[in-house]
Amino acid sequence: MRSRLAWDVVAASCVAACLAAIPAATGAAGKGAAGGKSAKAPAGTVRVATWNLKWFGHPQAPRTTADLEAMASLIAASSVDVIAMQEVAITRIGPSGEPRSYALDELAGILEASHGTAWEYWLHKGQGEQHLGFMWRPDRVDLRAAPLLGLKAGMAENVLTDKKGGKKLEKKSPWPRAPVVALGVTGEGLTDFTIVNVHLKAADPAYGPDAYWE
Repeated sequence: MRSRLAWDVVAASCVAACLAAIPAATGAAGKGAAGGKSAKAPAGTVRVATWNLKWFGHPQAPRTTADLEAMASLIAASSVDVIAMQEVAITRIGPSGEPRSYALDELAGILEASHGTAWEYWLHKGQGEQHLGFMWRPDRVDLRAAPLLGLKAGMAENVLTDKKGGKKLEKKSPWPRAPVVALGVTGEGLTDFTIVNVHLKAADPAYGPDAYWE
């Protein structure tokens, strides 16, 4: 019987201007903050983060090298092992036909060159231009990602409530962006786990900033 695996879950901001402040705010060690080796989560623990990267790699939201270096420092200082990513642009196709990202390639390169950790990533080509995926440290966890099938259900009735309390009935897909799943294998004697990565649809901005779906 496998032993239990402890979990740390980190929610990371997607606002580039806050990147430098987040390690201090979360109490992360400065070991990886300015170049140095990445910190590791405690033995027997997998630290998982979710990060909406806000059109990452897309021409409408370009990242400079300084931005990517700040992101790499945050990742290293957070001692995170797996990142569930949302809003990544697919900008190239790999040799086996797999979706890839020049921006993620550069980020992974900075993490290895400046912080001494190798990272792998996987992207799922969904609908539109905002895609989901995972990054992970292969020295800490073996992540085998695959599309989560069967959740692209038909249209369902949703009630939209605006800031004045008005209600509007619309038919929307409950999964406008298909969720993806990854199986994590952590090693002999530790618990394997599954991560489901979702990117839910916010209310249409046309209804106002206070509108929400019920």
